[in-house]
Amino acid sequence: MYWIIGLIVLSVLVLGVLGFVQAWGPVGFIGRGPYPKFHGIGFRPGLHGRHLPEQILTVLDFKIGALELSKIQKEKYGVIRAELKSRLAEGIESRKALIEDLRTKINQPDPNIHAVSELIKNRMKGMLSFMEKNIDDFVRFYEMLDDNQKNQVIETFKDHLEMG
Repeated sequence: MYWIIGLIVLSVLVLGVLGFVQAWGPVGFIGRGPYPKFHGIGFRPGLHGRHLPEQILTVLDFKIGALELSKIQKEKYGVIRAELKSRLAEGIESRKALIEDLRTKINQPDPNIHAVSELIKNRMKGMLSFMEKNIDDFVRFYEMLDDNQKNQVIETFKDHLEMG
């Protein structure tokens, strides 16, 4: 009987310590990435809201840091990064405007579903353009890398494809 109680107490202590270390421990410990602390407690926030550009760029900076860019490469990456940050911010504002337009159209006494669907279709076209620009930026970034860095990027792609 005492060993069962002891086992329960030990389990609670171990889980408590692991939870504490996960929340406040070093970056990279038990899946904790290079994410800004959420309300100062270290949990990874979801990708949402006005912090989205910073969250995406933080993860991107961490991944690109592994490539050990030269000074010239860092400057070129900085230009690409600034363009991406601007596009992300514009995307958030565009999304907010779309949500407001959808609310306005849906909350009318007799909503026009055709107008709603056109709003959504136009937004999808804009998202396609956004993604094309991001892919073009990736190609610009890739072309500035040396052969070793390119190999690292290709290996990362292969790893992600293997994960499914």
